[in-house]
Amino acid sequence: MRWANLLIAAILIASGCADEPQFSSDIDDLPVAEAPTLDAVIGQIERETASETEAMRVIDEAIEAMGGLDAFQHTQQGYVKWQTIGKQPGISKVHSSETVTAEVYFDLPDFHRREMYADPTKEHGLIITNAETTWVGTNAGQGRRVPTSPLEMFHAPFTAAVMESLTKLKEVPTHLFLVESPPDDDFLVVEAYDGDEFLSECVFDKKSHLLIEIFKLAPEMRTDRPLEMVETVTSFSEYKQFGPVTLPTVVCVTQTDNPSLTMKLLVADFDSPVDRKLFELPD
Repeated sequence: MRWANLLIAAILIASGCADEPQFSSDIDDLPVAEAPTLDAVIGQIERETASETEAMRVIDEAIEAMGGLDAFQHTQQGYVKWQTIGKQPGISKVHSSETVTAEVYFDLPDFHRREMYADPTKEHGLIITNAETTWVGTNAGQGRRVPTSPLEMFHAPFTAAVMESLTKLKEVPTHLFLVESPPDDDFLVVEAYDGDEFLSECVFDKKSHLLIEIFKLAPEMRTDRPLEMVETVTSFSEYKQFGPVTLPTVVCVTQTDNPSLTMKLLVADFDSPVDRKLFELPD
């Protein structure tokens, strides 16, 4: 962490294992920055440790507000339907519409079936994952089988991925910090770093504890610049309860120089059993 080098330097100087910096007589009159004292460095470490502890508490409260980890496990099978409004590279062109509906049946981690359409009565896209094989084609039965790599596996349905992202914040080797704010603020802000590199900023509602916004650098959505990382703000609103889990039903993604993309959750059923025949791959 960024204070580690300061701590090492302070300890070396305090113990006499390192000399104070020497300067030539030509620059004796210039102001010299004092090395931090050991007490100052330890105080800084204690403040950052307390901030990280508080940040973890905020994330834990957000997970509990969504139903807790048991509820997250409950979302690993079921059916969801959502609508995406806005220009999506490739997808909007294929469907000749900026409003596309997705219906997904899943039993994770091995089974996933997704249909995407602008008009359900017309031929449209269909993707089926069955263990290590994925079939990509249309609902008319035209398509092909391709191997499923771990990166392509379907992990969580739509906004259930919000809770997954929060749990991953606690699992990956990041440093979390609660940003200081006035007591009367309505929000709590947690920043995530990998060493000194900024990863993301998460904003939580202080009263409900729910996640309401994430700011981070993410891949450009435009197909002409797919590898460019740009500032991306994802907002979550209109939370509703679906069985034991509480999910945002409106998600808006905004990127620099791009129109916003809005996703609306229409149906979420995590209780009804899923027919495994839905995941049979076409010949």
